[in-house]
Amino acid sequence: MDVIMERLIIFIDGSYLFKSFKSIRECYLKDMKGEYRHNPVQLADIFSQGYSLQEKHYYGSINSFNAGIAAKQARFHTYLHIRGFHMTIMDLKIIGGEHKEKGVDGSINVDMNELAHDNKYDVGILVAADGDFTEPGVKRVQEKYHKKIINASFKNRTAYGLKNACDGHISLDALAFIHTQDDPKAFFSLNSLYGRLKLS
Repeated sequence: MDVIMERLIIFIDGSYLFKSFKSIRECYLKDMKGEYRHNPVQLADIFSQGYSLQEKHYYGSINSFNAGIAAKQARFHTYLHIRGFHMTIMDLKIIGGEHKEKGVDGSINVDMNELAHDNKYDVGILVAADGDFTEPGVKRVQEKYHKKIINASFKNRTAYGLKNACDGHISLDALAFIHTQDDPKAFFSLNSLYGRLKLS
C-alpha cells in the first residue's frame, strides 16, 4: 500500500533569517576561520524530508537606496527563484529616518490563509519570529482550515507567543544549512559550531 505523505508548503521570512544569522555570526563566529553563510535552498530541502513538498515561499526586501547592496540582493533573489522559490520582494521604506521593511508579515499571513483556503497544503512550516503571525494568521489557518503550522526559529531568537501558538517547533540551530564561502556544498549546523566553541 502506498504511503500518503502530508502536503507541505514552506514560508520563509527572509529578513528574519538573514538578520538573525548575521547577528549570530557577529556574536559567536567572528573569531572562527571562514566566512559563514546560510542557504535557504538547503534549509527547504531539509524541511521537505518526509513530506510531499508543494511550494516554497521566500519573503524579503531590497534596498533600492543603495545600488551596490540592491545588486547583491537581486542576485541572491534570482538564485532562489531559479531554485524554485516563489519570491515576494518589497522595497525598504524610510520611516523615522531609518530604513525599515513593511508588508512582509501581512504578505505571509495572506498567503498562508489563501493557500489553506484553496486546500493546497496540510502542513505549513513558518520560518519567522514575529508575534504578528499569532493572530489572525496562524490561529485562523488552524481553526478555520484545520491546517498544521510548525514554527522554525533560532533558539535565542524565538517569539514564544508564535512558538506556543503553532503545532510544533523546529530549532534552526540543529539543521545543517550553514556553509563557508569557500566550500558552499559542505553544510553543517550552528550547534556543531557551538560545540567547537563550547557554547550551548
